[in-house]
Amino acid sequence: MNRIEKAFEELKSRGLPVFKYEHTSGYFQIDTERFSFSKMQEGYYLDYYDQYFNENIEKLLNKYDLYYEWENPAVVSIHDQ
Repeated sequence: MNRIEKAFEELKSRGLPVFKYEHTSGYFQIDTERFSFSKMQEGYYLDYYDQYFNENIEKLLNKYDLYYEWENPAVVSIHDQ
């Protein structure tokens, strides 16, 4: 398993709404509108309008040399640094 797959699986194992959509840029995406209430209470959420990106998610992406870009207000795409 490569580092991109590891990052995807680690986010998924934490209960975050990750998916792979071939018609969007990036290796995989995070659906910012599908965070569960319990994950939001833990601080795991992203907000396009407030330009808020959770530091725990950002640390995990950095661990795998990845970064994020907003695709649109509902989707964040994950890219290689």
